[in-house]
Amino acid sequence: MISLFVAPGSAILVSFLIAGRRNKVRVSQSGISTWTFLQRLVNTISRVHPLWYMLIYIAAIPAFGLLYAFGAPHGFYAPYARYEPGGVSDAVQLASSLEGALQRSLGANADREFLIGNWKLDLRSLRVDEVKSNDGSEVSFRIRFSANGVGVLSGASQVGWSAVITVPERPTSAVLLGQNKLLTYRFPDVDFSGYASPFRESNAELFKLVFAEQEYAHERSAPALALISQEEMQFNRYLQGIKGDSSAVSGHTWRMIYVSAVVITTLGLGDIVPVSMEARFLIAAEAIFGIILAGFFLNALAYRASHR
Repeated sequence: MISLFVAPGSAILVSFLIAGRRNKVRVSQSGISTWTFLQRLVNTISRVHPLWYMLIYIAAIPAFGLLYAFGAPHGFYAPYARYEPGGVSDAVQLASSLEGALQRSLGANADREFLIGNWKLDLRSLRVDEVKSNDGSEVSFRIRFSANGVGVLSGASQVGWSAVITVPERPTSAVLLGQNKLLTYRFPDVDFSGYASPFRESNAELFKLVFAEQEYAHERSAPALALISQEEMQFNRYLQGIKGDSSAVSGHTWRMIYVSAVVITTLGLGDIVPVSMEARFLIAAEAIFGIILAGFFLNALAYRASHR
């Protein structure tokens, strides 16, 4: 009776041992084949000429720069971009747009004779410059006129008459002129308290002449800066650049290529910072890619040196 149970049990045990042995052989063969594959892969990578890795490394800089510029356009904080040539150019272009808006506001009044003391202002000579913003919440700029002397100052001229104007970031009101045509109004602020009479009153009158009055509340009106849609977009873009949005400042693509060079070389200057998840992911990917590529380059150099 015992033999009836022992014999089948022994057969089952033997079959398990044989199967386990076969699996062990298969696993070991699989491990050997994987190791062989890795060895061949390393040899192939090592045999590549180091210059190819150098070329890929250099080509990655503009490639990742374009990824930053178009893959995460608003994902980078660049507080110093306003001081770059692109930022300075944006301020000049905004000054030109503001100048056009004020000349449009003057309209027929540009031919009006306007006296301040013994000076006759040429209202058609209106110019705007020194556009500035500290934190993006408001914009200040200077308006200038040339003037010719009258009376005792007859024959004299000057181009230095000016007033500094401040306007808020957000428009107070807007008017839809037609399809996709919007006119926005901001009510500027200017301080004439430092002027002596009668110059204070004359400057206040000129201010109302340059900034045509618009209604901002029920039966209330005040001098306003009126901007058409294109000027409004430029105004907002300038303020976004002041707040640190790199994509709002001219030269964004080149700025992102610079960021790419800083990242892949692991300099990490910190003047431009990723603030969105997309931007941070791309930054991390380039940093890792650069380290791996540098490793491949050094490995290829060592391989060629050892096989001379």
